[in-house]
Amino acid sequence: MEYIHNTEQFQFHNTVVALGKFDGMHKGHQLIFDELIQYKQLGYQAAVFSFDRPPLNMLKHKHMRVIYTTNEKIKLLARRGIDIYIEHPFTDEFSHLSPEDFVIKVLLEKTGMKVLVVGDDCGFGYKRQGNVELLERMSKEYDFKLIVIPKLDLEGEIVSSTRIRHLLSEGKVEEANRLMEDPFMICGSVVHGNHMGAEVLQMPTANQIPLEDKLLPPNGVYVSRIHYKDETYYGISNVGVKPTIEGKKHMGVETYILDFHKNIYHKEIEVELLCFKRPEMKFDSLESLSQQMHEDAEFARRYAKEHGVKYEDLNLIVIHLGGGVSVGAHSQGKVVDVNNILDGEGAFSPERAGTVPVGDLVKMCYSGKYTEKEVYKKICGNGGLNAYLHTNDFRDMQKMAEEGDEYAALVRDAFFYQISKDAGAMAAVLNGKVDQIILTGGIAYAPVTRKMLEEKLGWIAPFTVYPGEDELLALAQGGLRVIRGEEAAKEY
Repeated sequence: MEYIHNTEQFQFHNTVVALGKFDGMHKGHQLIFDELIQYKQLGYQAAVFSFDRPPLNMLKHKHMRVIYTTNEKIKLLARRGIDIYIEHPFTDEFSHLSPEDFVIKVLLEKTGMKVLVVGDDCGFGYKRQGNVELLERMSKEYDFKLIVIPKLDLEGEIVSSTRIRHLLSEGKVEEANRLMEDPFMICGSVVHGNHMGAEVLQMPTANQIPLEDKLLPPNGVYVSRIHYKDETYYGISNVGVKPTIEGKKHMGVETYILDFHKNIYHKEIEVELLCFKRPEMKFDSLESLSQQMHEDAEFARRYAKEHGVKYEDLNLIVIHLGGGVSVGAHSQGKVVDVNNILDGEGAFSPERAGTVPVGDLVKMCYSGKYTEKEVYKKICGNGGLNAYLHTNDFRDMQKMAEEGDEYAALVRDAFFYQISKDAGAMAAVLNGKVDQIILTGGIAYAPVTRKMLEEKLGWIAPFTVYPGEDELLALAQGGLRVIRGEEAAKEY
């Protein structure tokens, strides 16, 4: 994703633009982002236009803390498939720009806007004089499409950043999370603390120092979920100043990660606060603090177990990348749709041609030049990478592409393009409700695999990668489930 900031000089073309502050990144905002992604599929660039500071901070000389920092917004927007994020400098001169000039000189001329998506309460330009009515008139005059998204009513209440802000300020993170597309998080690098956790309390912790303008809930201990690289853990997080520990006090977030033993100093982690456990308190001794921390950890472990999600409760897109490529839709514990990998249906693969033009295939079959066996071999065995590059090893293709072979790069891009199309179709099978996209098979080992597929599919759902071929393990696990009475044996 391209991030534009600290400049008013930028130029884009053919964009669909969302206008707003997008502080809470809540479920109402997601409806706006969904519109952007729909137009992105039609060839537009998806852009989010916001400001480098809350306008009220400047206009009314207030200091409003943000729910999400810029770095956090960038991560969340990128995951949603946004192409461009613009944080326009909110200068005194800019604040005096008329609504009409803002639309013409900024949105139309600089962003190259063809489609504009806004909430029904949007206000812009000098003293927020611009509104939906003005945009409707200007859309006809300047030939851009306007899409207005009404406020989202969730169980009788309007979803808004203001409400989320109030809930977080009251420590009601569970209620706030219910309104947000992702749980409230603190994203930042792990810094050195006083090393009391590891050396004295025998509970090593990860310390983060949030930015000063980051809104935090009341000081206390929260059950948390931690994301580090592609891994997810549960833990407990203390938000506050650690009053039991002597020394300099500063606001921070200290997290004990369950069953985690890696050195992550100076590494970035995301800490999601899930529920409030207890207020921050000062203990009489370090021993009392240690005992309480262990009790908190057990609570977090139980929470994680109780909130663990079963396969039967998930909607998944599973992409297996081996000698053949299968893309399957899994709904509530059942495979509801999948391509016929054995006969080469779907994307081409190292050894299979994939779905081919039916007319040409019929003509080849009746040309008299090939036997049935030869035709079948062209489809399964000698097709795909074998036919294009005379190798069935993905690593060979990637090496050729990295060394500047344009044809190999074209074949590689086409490979991921076709897989992405199949996965998009499976998202439609699941009515767009996808919890996770899972990559498996030998080709999943290659870093480029996740990178290229996530660029096209990351807006659908988060990715999990289980590289390698686990057919024998899967068979063994299936046998164990039958033995344990967890699953009935089936005959095929």
